[in-house]
Amino acid sequence: MNLYKKSFLAVILTSSLLFSEAALVLADSKTEIINARQEIKTITGNIQTGEEKISRLNNDLIELSLVIDETKDSYEQTQGDIQRTAEQITLKTQQRDDKQDQLGKRLRSTYKTGNISWIKALFEANDLAEFLLTTKVLKDIAQSDQTVIAELEAINVSLNQTRDTLTQK
Repeated sequence: MNLYKKSFLAVILTSSLLFSEAALVLADSKTEIINARQEIKTITGNIQTGEEKISRLNNDLIELSLVIDETKDSYEQTQGDIQRTAEQITLKTQQRDDKQDQLGKRLRSTYKTGNISWIKALFEANDLAEFLLTTKVLKDIAQSDQTVIAELEAINVSLNQTRDTLTQK
């Protein structure tokens, strides 16, 4: 019986050794599983952080695209404004040149005939009606000259303002 007890004891000891090694293997596996889960959590956190950064960058990209579109529209509008302003300058320059030519012709005519012809025309009137008519004609000519000069000055002021506006753009 002693042998039977020894065999039984040997089986129990061997079993307990096997179970304790199995428990150690299970304990190591649990540790590995816990470590793996923590690593998965870390990787998941990193992925979420990366996705958040990508989302913020996409939002920034959308905002920048909108700013670019607004800037492009503003640029195109400014180009149109510049083109219209350049056309206005050309038109006003032509108007100014025409008025200067008109006034120049009138002044050359006056210079060639001399101012004495005006006085002569007044004194050569045969009656009061002709005198008044000549006076009115001379007055109209003088007013026309003043109007042309005023228009010329207004055109020059407007032209300078338009050029300044164009320079600012």
